[in-house]
Amino acid sequence: MNVSCGPTIDRRLRRLVECADRRVTAAELTRQLGDRANAIGLVRPSYEQVRVLLAAARAERPARGSVSTLSIAVDIVFKARPAWDLANYLYGDPLPYRPGAHNAVRPSS
Repeated sequence: MNVSCGPTIDRRLRRLVECADRRVTAAELTRQLGDRANAIGLVRPSYEQVRVLLAAARAERPARGSVSTLSIAVDIVFKARPAWDLANYLYGDPLPYRPGAHNAVRPSS
């Protein structure tokens, strides 16, 4: 049996890692990326690299549960934040800090 895997991951596969759901495990994501890599003719990514990239991607984006959709809607009703913040939040973009609104906890620096 010949196993082929590589330490570098193509940008298309990296994008899939960045967009991965928080509930997916590194092992499951490695299998999914391996299937996708085989389908497009690339080398399968190694588990270690997928795990490192997944941890980095999850560290960069805050958990969506830190601010709820309802609290954003209440902020919009009370004019504490503009309406497009809700659309951006649902799209997956991080919310900007708004004085007087429900905001995600900022990491201390």
